[in-house]
Amino acid sequence: MRPRRSVGYALKALCLLAFLLCIFLPAQAGAEKPELKGVESTSKETGKAARKVPLVITSDSLEADNKKGIVIFRGNVIAEEEFLVCSDKLTLGLGAAEQVDKIVALGDVRILYDNKVAGAERAEYVSESRKLVLTGSAVVVECEDRIQGERIEVFLDEDRAVVDGGDSSAGGRVSAFIMPQKKCSEHDISAGTSEEAAKEATGVAGERESGNGSDGNGTDGESRCRWARQVLR
Repeated sequence: MRPRRSVGYALKALCLLAFLLCIFLPAQAGAEKPELKGVESTSKETGKAARKVPLVITSDSLEADNKKGIVIFRGNVIAEEEFLVCSDKLTLGLGAAEQVDKIVALGDVRILYDNKVAGAERAEYVSESRKLVLTGSAVVVECEDRIQGERIEVFLDEDRAVVDGGDSSAGGRVSAFIMPQKKCSEHDISAGTSEEAAKEATGVAGERESGNGSDGNGTDGESRCRWARQVLR
């Protein structure tokens, strides 16, 4: 005979369910992706108000911790706001009024923003400062230009980056490869719709057949994430 669960356990379960419904209930009936409240803040450096756009995330699993105010996504995570984030794991930090004030991505991180593609082992975005911090084999690619370091800080409102090569005694150095003439368009980088992206999208059929990919042709976000991986190789 199974032991009866306590009333306290049931109340905790109901609270967690209510928390999830408040955050992830779709704005329209039939919506398939969970949609969080967009981030709206003012940059301390520029005084500009950040754009408020929906944050849409897809993943293999989700875990919410009401007490800590965090939501954790695991497995093939794709987060789309004003930029696209692809990673193995993504944690949202929720502030006042359930606004997302921090995003932390871990594992095979790829980010598409403006006309650039960035990659790292870890990425952290803070909405208040609108600063993106990449750590662990960090790299940013724009057209054929490429810059690498152990840590890269990207100030989104200022179109500015600070690169740190890491421990110099261990061989840590900043590496930059800059072409005098660019051979790409902003649309190709930001949207991931270049010829290379199309080739990559058709080249994952084997993965899908083996169960490592999604059915069909995948979503636009999935195609752009695969394309970003190709760019960062």
